[in-house]
Amino acid sequence: MTTADIPPVAEKARVGGKRATPAGHVKVFKIHNPSRRKGTILADSMTQWHLAYERLLIRFMPPQ
Repeated sequence: MTTADIPPVAEKARVGGKRATPAGHVKVFKIHNPSRRKGTILADSMTQWHLAYERLLIRFMPPQ
């Protein structure tokens, strides 16, 4: 099986009446008053980005 045999996301069948998302599309949800699950996802992603940014600063800042 090669990657050519795997259909892209845009060609997935509809499930539950929802449209298939286009290939390369990023899911976006509202930030104002998110559900508990989406708020947890948002908080975790912000934490991960903060830690990654901190590691970059430590790596590229000259020692003092």
